[in-house]
Amino acid sequence: MPHRPAHRHAQRGTGDVGPRRPGAFPAGSQTQRLDATRVAAPPGVAPHLGTPADGSFSALATFSRDAGTIDIAAGVAKLDEAYRAFEAIGAAVRSQASVTKTTVDS
Repeated sequence: MPHRPAHRHAQRGTGDVGPRRPGAFPAGSQTQRLDATRVAAPPGVAPHLGTPADGSFSALATFSRDAGTIDIAAGVAKLDEAYRAFEAIGAAVRSQASVTKTTVDS
């Protein structure tokens, strides 16, 4: 029986290795394309095969949309804040350069 961590989490990077039979490969594995819809494990790598909801793979969530965990509005607000901070730093540098130039010219 393969070792599974006690903490379960959503996992991406699984492939369909047959009629609704998911398979997981080690991270960074380059699968071999058999045809337009099927892939095979790379040489020397044994895929972890199972069926949905069998204890090693989670159940399939059919007809659901992945809303994701990205908050677009918060991202835009952080980007705006960073842009304003960048502008403030630029203004401070220009002001300091102006003072330095005035001091040197005097």
